Amino acid sequence: MLPAMAFAETTQYDLFVNGEQFTSDNLTIACGEGTATYNPDAQTLTLSNASITNVPGYGGKYQASDMGRMTGADSTRRPVLKFSATGELLECYSSARQAAKQNYFSYQAIIDRCNGKCKRHVLAPDGNYYAWDNTVGVRKAKEDLRALARQEGRLFAPKNWPAT
Repeated sequence: MLPAMAFAETTQYDLFVNGEQFTSDNLTIACGEGTATYNPDAQTLTLSNASITNVPGYGGKYQASDMGRMTGADSTRRPVLKFSATGELLECYSSARQAAKQNYFSYQAIIDRCNGKCKRHVLAPDGNYYAWDNTVGVRKAKEDLRALARQEGRLFAPKNWPAT
């Protein structure tokens, strides 16, 4: 029979030094002539004569040219679709901010509509439905608008519906 330690899994900590991750098997990382030691019980990192040379954006894990793609307006911008109550695709917006500005809503109101956080009615006060431009958002829009049509006793026959 093998000891219990033979089956212990390695714990990975969300802490990196010089591009190396601390794990339960690797609590000390060489840093030039010094070391970086992590104590998971006390949650402390001790640097002893450590030289930190592998820093993202400075020749480390990320190049400075890559950082532009991960930050700024384009990094979190998600397209928004606007549908009529009958399911017709009315407009596409590059972001929730643009949709809010052009429809006189708050930015948060558009995000809440796209995330399905509105309890009272699926349609916005302007009588339209807002959804993220992705497979999940379009599928949810189709389900919600179909249910609305059923409640109102009409057929759901959307026009120019985006492919899912």
